[in-house]
Amino acid sequence: MSHSLKLLSWNIEKFNADKMNDDFFIKYVARVIRLMEIDVAGIMEIVGWIGNEVCTAIVNELNQQEQQKATGVVWSGQASEMTPSAPNEQYVFVWKLGLFSSVEWKLWNVLGENAFDTFFATNNITDEDEKFQVTQSLAKNGWMNDSFMVPYSAYSKLVADPQNLDCTKKNPTLNLTAQQKLDLSAILTAYAPETFPYPRSRPPFILRVTTADTNTVITFVLFHAPGPSDSSPITASNQISLIDPVIQADVGVVMGDFNVTEAWAKRTWALQYYNWDLGRLRYVLNDSGQYIFAAPFQRLSGPDFASHSTTQPALTTVQNYSFRLQDNLTSMTSALVAPDAIADSTVMQSILTSPYDKFFVRSAQTDPSDPFVCNLVDLTTPKEIWTGTMDTDNNPVNETRSTTPSTYQRDLSSLTAAIYNNWYNRHAGKSTSLNLQQIPKLNVRPTSLREAQYAYYYAISDHMPICMELKYEADPHYVMSAEGVDFE
Repeated sequence: MSHSLKLLSWNIEKFNADKMNDDFFIKYVARVIRLMEIDVAGIMEIVGWIGNEVCTAIVNELNQQEQQKATGVVWSGQASEMTPSAPNEQYVFVWKLGLFSSVEWKLWNVLGENAFDTFFATNNITDEDEKFQVTQSLAKNGWMNDSFMVPYSAYSKLVADPQNLDCTKKNPTLNLTAQQKLDLSAILTAYAPETFPYPRSRPPFILRVTTADTNTVITFVLFHAPGPSDSSPITASNQISLIDPVIQADVGVVMGDFNVTEAWAKRTWALQYYNWDLGRLRYVLNDSGQYIFAAPFQRLSGPDFASHSTTQPALTTVQNYSFRLQDNLTSMTSALVAPDAIADSTVMQSILTSPYDKFFVRSAQTDPSDPFVCNLVDLTTPKEIWTGTMDTDNNPVNETRSTTPSTYQRDLSSLTAAIYNNWYNRHAGKSTSLNLQQIPKLNVRPTSLREAQYAYYYAISDHMPICMELKYEADPHYVMSAEGVDFE
């Protein structure tokens, strides 16, 4: 029997305090999640150390909307720690309660505030000042840095011998027992520091769940790669398979904004990170002459490994990955469409420019991933609008401005206008390169594709959310597939 979860991945550009404090914006995000009938949603690019606040606001709004509809659905969520590489961001996962019998989360290779909880409990450390002294001593004595990451030199010493853990050289000092050194070393060496060492590589946020219906363990990885420029996004994305055996052991879905197009993935240097003689990746020079550490990410970074399986036996260890770069365009351009443009599929493609946002799925099947782009611009454009003129009988002249009657969402459209007007008020009177006269404040809702696109791009995000349905089997030898998600 097949079971499924509907997933959403959404890069909400610069999700800052202004957006978090805008009730209309939070309602909008929650409405989109419910509109798409999502079970698990991942949100990226939360800035300003407000991840917990954003998570709480979205969960509260989701629960309020569920209560209004008397669905009985209850939501929960979790924000990540701050990513240590600039630009510093946080991630948020939200999910429906009752779907999973257990939930764990981790920002990869970053020692979060909960990392030492077991150590504190075992050693009866309950005072917050005393807890802070432990972490401060580890940092001051060089065993972790200000970003709560373990330097490679410290990692090497602890792997060689946990008793090398010495916190007596700099204040605040700690006199640790042999067992305490062993316990703390286990925490500090849980993740190899080679993971995500590349500049501007934000480590991913991992949500690991066990389904309540089939006891299937699923790992969701939410990842925002470095911005598009050179080899950085591919190099950073390569490192995702270093999260091993976390993904390889179970059903795995990597979701996020990878900033990699098919054209960049086909560059010659993208094929050079895998050493065919060694049968694995190694320390290599990137195109800037810097040493990097990377790992295979299948078709995102190189050839279809299946074609090499007979001649390169070492590749059989990754044969049950099946990743695919989709052609769906998800990133928007700032080039506004003409005011009189009709909202048909051709016009929508003209303002969607890059396929940066992806799902990569671990599966025994071939090409299981087929994400659906939720085109929110079209959802906020009325099917018929008044052109501003009257006919000979003094009736308003209307024009069609949307693809089908069912795509227009009146409440989502009204929220878009309210969000845009709040954004407009924050920018009016400030020194800005934006010409706010291009689209003045909106009335009840956008009345053209141009207004809807302008409002979404500037006030909400330059990325569309992507959705997919993940199917899994109760049988341990699962079969997994994905289908596009339709909305009512």
